[in-house]
Amino acid sequence: MTLVLIGMPYAIEGGDTPKTVETKNFMSKLSKHLTITVQSWDERYSTDEAIKELIKMGYDWKERRQLQDAMAAAMILKSYLENQ
Repeated sequence: MTLVLIGMPYAIEGGDTPKTVETKNFMSKLSKHLTITVQSWDERYSTDEAIKELIKMGYDWKERRQLQDAMAAAMILKSYLENQ
């Protein structure tokens, strides 16, 4: 399966935030320009999980700050794949 996976920034309680609406609008526009599926996945807690994982791996706070977004993206993908 080929797709673009986008982390959806829902509020902690699961509702929409201004960022959620912005992301949904972006997904809609992107979908119109691609022939592959554009799908969202809940990204709540992905940054927290990423930071915890980077701490376990021994990174200091400066290193974690540089890597946390990439690690959070990996956590989102991992969650998606585990649920398929």
